[in-house]
Amino acid sequence: MTDHITRLRGMADCYAAQSARARDDFAVDLSRDAQACLAGAAALEQLATVREVLAADLAVAQARVLALELDAKHKGATVASRAWQLIETAPRGTLLDGRPMSILVWWPSRFEWPVDVYWDIYHERWANDGMEGDDDGQPTHWMPLPAPPETGDDDAR
Repeated sequence: MTDHITRLRGMADCYAAQSARARDDFAVDLSRDAQACLAGAAALEQLATVREVLAADLAVAQARVLALELDAKHKGATVASRAWQLIETAPRGTLLDGRPMSILVWWPSRFEWPVDVYWDIYHERWANDGMEGDDDGQPTHWMPLPAPPETGDDDAR
C-alpha cells in the first residue's frame, strides 16, 4: 500500500509540474489530476491506518475470546474434571479481567500438600504469591479450583 501512496504522490508532482508549463485550459485539467492523485494518496493513508487499528483490535478480541473460553472452562468444570490431571494439560492463561487463573497443583518436590498457583507469564513458570527463591522441581499434577461457596447474600462478597 505504501508503494501505491508513493506512486500517487509522484504522479501528483508530475501533473503539478506539467500544469505549470501548460496552456491555461490544459493546466486546469492537469491541476485537477494532481489534486485527485493527492486525494487518492490521502485516502490510502487513512485506509492503512484503519487497517492497522483493525488488526490491533482483532488481536485484542482474539485474546479476550481465549480468556473467556478459559474462564468458562474453569468455571464450568464438572466434578469428573476435578480429578488430578497431568501438569502438561494445565491452562496457562488469564481471566477476562486480566488476573492470572489459579489452579490447584500437586508439587511433591516443594510442598507436602496441594497448593494454588498461577502461570507467571513474565518468568514462564508456575508461581504463587508466597513462593520465594528458585524453582524446586515442577508440579506434577493439577486440578481446577472449586467455585467459591455461595453465601446467599450478594452483598457479602
